Amino acid sequence: MWKVILLRRYSLGLIVSSIIYGCELLFYPEILENYKVYRYIGDMFDYKVISLAFIVLGFCTLMGVIFDVKQLRRIAVYILMFLWLMFGFSFVLTSITGDQAYTVTVLAFLEAYLAWCVNLREE
Repeated sequence: MWKVILLRRYSLGLIVSSIIYGCELLFYPEILENYKVYRYIGDMFDYKVISLAFIVLGFCTLMGVIFDVKQLRRIAVYILMFLWLMFGFSFVLTSITGDQAYTVTVLAFLEAYLAWCVNLREE
């Protein structure tokens, strides 16, 4: 099992950051409700749905890594990549229509890039 985890260590950053981000959104719903940067995401999704999506997909990726299930890993990482891209574009739209730029935009696109790199490495 440890050998598989070491071979898939690049996935761990994406897994941990997605689970922590989902937990933050779940335990602090005012983030999506009050912060300007989350205006579009907060309008589209309930905070429980989006936060649980990050948590569940992070754990699905983790289970795929631990049990070496390639299909589960790939599907979960592709969906995580989509979620991070959706957040990134939402942040870009918010900064275009608002009066300031947000640093979480970089975080979201970096996480999407990390997911893309993890899936490229799987091929």
